[in-house]
Amino acid sequence: MNPSMLRSAALLAVSSLLVAAAACSVDPGDDIDFGDPDPYGAGLVDSAGGPSGEDEDEPEAVPHAHGTIVLGETHEPGGGQPTSVLTASFVPDSEMMLDRCSTEVQGCTVATLPECAGGCGLDELCVFDGGCAASCQPICDLPCGEGETCYFPVPGSPACRDRETFDAGALTFAGTTVPVTLFPPYEFVGDVSGALAVPDQVITVNASGASAAGFQAFERSFTATAPLVSSIDAITMEEAYGAGPMPVRWTAGEDSIRVSLTVSGVEGGYGVVTCDADDSGDFDVPRAAITAAVPGDEPASIFMELMRHDTTVHTDLGTTGSLVDAKVQPQAWVELVSSSTESTFIEGCGGLAFCGNECVDLDTDDGNCGGCNVVCGPAQACSLGECIEGTPGGGGGGGGGGGGACCSPSAAPGCSDASVEACVCATDSYCCSTEWDATCADEVASLGCGTC
Repeated sequence: MNPSMLRSAALLAVSSLLVAAAACSVDPGDDIDFGDPDPYGAGLVDSAGGPSGEDEDEPEAVPHAHGTIVLGETHEPGGGQPTSVLTASFVPDSEMMLDRCSTEVQGCTVATLPECAGGCGLDELCVFDGGCAASCQPICDLPCGEGETCYFPVPGSPACRDRETFDAGALTFAGTTVPVTLFPPYEFVGDVSGALAVPDQVITVNASGASAAGFQAFERSFTATAPLVSSIDAITMEEAYGAGPMPVRWTAGEDSIRVSLTVSGVEGGYGVVTCDADDSGDFDVPRAAITAAVPGDEPASIFMELMRHDTTVHTDLGTTGSLVDAKVQPQAWVELVSSSTESTFIEGCGGLAFCGNECVDLDTDDGNCGGCNVVCGPAQACSLGECIEGTPGGGGGGGGGGGGACCSPSAAPGCSDASVEACVCATDSYCCSTEWDATCADEVASLGCGTC
């Protein structure tokens, strides 16, 4: 699979994780068009630049409606032509943004996909319930008209209803390199060459206010951050998949840094690691956090995003209107984010695991059977990730079965008795990888794998 396809898979995994996380706090039947509830991934408050006004402390996380507006750029590691990024989203209640199903590992947040035992039906989706236990929930797939959405008025009986929206009306940006106006649902499709803002430029956002439910009109400003320049494309396989922490390096700045890793496992699992750091120029991602992203598995590939951001939180806004399926908090906050992002795909072992500085097959490697450093016994062989006896009654018990043709050397690897072959190769892998020479034939008896 080429890097662009792998990146697409990583982004798909992130989307799936957002769906799973939202299921922790939102009823599966709810379907309100809020867009991405937090495209920046900032949670409730990120006070890198402090909230607006005189108070430079982190604002108290009281119930509120929340808006997140991100204006930034993304480019190749080390520099290059930037691509503009502009997103906006609004939710009626900040409680809907909380991911109660993630865990903290050595200062980083780790979110994993839910796994439902036995799988789910074709018309079901595996999600986290309110207690963060994986459960199968029905998919509402009744075809509905434009402006409508499917929901369950009663369990098992889907129906259609009008789709509710929550927004802030038209958003007009001043101070950008070109004039920009976004309308709900805030899809930026402008043909802009380069970034929308230059470093230290003051950007002003003017919101016309929601026509139905949403934010009242507001005008607020924030400052564009400096472009990020990193060396994440120089991270080696050993640094990414070895035993120690993963080093992340960039040119230091004055804002804040967010490191995001989408980790895929050998067995197909996905997890997302998010770490916040000072803009000091170096950060080490804890190995424990990377391992926790694919529990019970070994990392096979990693997609990394490194983002510099300058964030301003304004807490003095208001809302208007009401919704049937969600409470609209009267107090409103808007989070204005200037960002610069680089990303890279760190090539793994192509479906194998990285153990002891080499790529190994956990299904068949006797020194890494089912996991790194899981060693099979002298009379065992690794089969489908489990150590099994090489011959019935063989191994340390002595008196194995007949050796047959395995007692004669051959220029080809392996021999005709599968159980004897597995027993010998558990100790001497050369016999199965290169040739069944005279030493291999002698080991049939000396290892107790059979009699000759």
